[in-house]
Amino acid sequence: YKLLNNIVIDGERYPYLSPEKNGIVYGVRIKLSTEELVALDVFEASEYTRKEIVTDGGHTAYAYFLDDTIKLSNGFDI
Repeated sequence: YKLLNNIVIDGERYPYLSPEKNGIVYGVRIKLSTEELVALDVFEASEYTRKEIVTDGGHTAYAYFLDDTIKLSNGFDI
């Protein structure tokens, strides 16, 4: 994956993960309760979808991906 920053929603620029061969996204993995995950889903809004991923280290984690029906600020669909 690659972390991109060219989606604009209500005039604000937001990051999103884009599939890319050999891409790397650095981050941290933290443990959240079910209630915290639900709250995060609400915070991320309908433009993002939580998906389970496997890290390079073999750990299961969640990441938020841009809904594939959203148009990017450059006019291209994802």
